[in-house]
Amino acid sequence: MFGIEEHKAGGYKVNRVVTNVDIRNRTSTTRTIVEDFKFNEHGEKIYINGIEGRFEPWANHIPGGYLRWVQNDTFVEIDSKELTKEEMIVLAKSIR
Repeated sequence: MFGIEEHKAGGYKVNRVVTNVDIRNRTSTTRTIVEDFKFNEHGEKIYINGIEGRFEPWANHIPGGYLRWVQNDTFVEIDSKELTKEEMIVLAKSIR
């Protein structure tokens, strides 16, 4: 089991939801901020068909994690809790 997300790497807008909680007054406010997509450079550097990507494992020694890269102006992200990092890289290399 795995998931794949793809979208344009340039000109793509991301909705980020921000919630502020005021414990003293017992209130909260939520707002949505629209931002330009920015590639997350956190994680271990991995090369997929000569393209630099990033891998971030799950916590608590769960197999898999997130593997992401930009290929031909397309952002691609694979996530899995079943596949190992190595299996995710093999899968990524098969994507054209």
